[in-house]
Amino acid sequence: MSEKVLGPLSVIGAGIGYIVVGFPHSWGGLNTYMMSYHTHYSPDLNPKLFDWIYSIILIGEAGSFLTAPFVTKSLSSRKLVMLMSVILSLSILASYFTFNSILTCFLFALGAGYTSGIIQIACIYPPTSYYPNSIGKISCVLNAAFTVGFGAICAFYKIMCNPDNLQVDPETMMYPIEVIENFPRLLITVASVILFFGMISFILMT
Repeated sequence: MSEKVLGPLSVIGAGIGYIVVGFPHSWGGLNTYMMSYHTHYSPDLNPKLFDWIYSIILIGEAGSFLTAPFVTKSLSSRKLVMLMSVILSLSILASYFTFNSILTCFLFALGAGYTSGIIQIACIYPPTSYYPNSIGKISCVLNAAFTVGFGAICAFYKIMCNPDNLQVDPETMMYPIEVIENFPRLLITVASVILFFGMISFILMT
């Protein structure tokens, strides 16, 4: 294929990769559902653990920015996006089983933040190699994809978990069992979507 075809495909692939990045940053939309689910089935679990998760996600993301120059030398950008998407999907599935201690909360958040950060860095290289004089425009496209992904994922949480718009209990701040029962299906669906988007990004970026 010519560069006139490969260049736009790389931009589209990188944009899809940035949609994946929206998941860890949509923690505010997922937090109460996950907290309701795990505290319902593990009453001894301290709900305050969940208050720390987004902060740890950001720490993991910051760590990825520091290590990205070394990681990107080991694997190509498209392979990194695929690998990090697989790891992120697995960490989402694992959170269904393992939110029972401070350690597992920490590992989930750190892993989600680190993988999303590596994806952000890896997605920049392929499109900018085709358009070295349009880095600003490419950054705008990728940030737009991230914003769309972030908003869509938050809306998706509500559609999958709480379609009837049930309210949290004002005393416990937890959702009722009708919402909690939908949570495992949500995790499986989100993990599958992230893996699918990672594959599409891998295919399109060259």
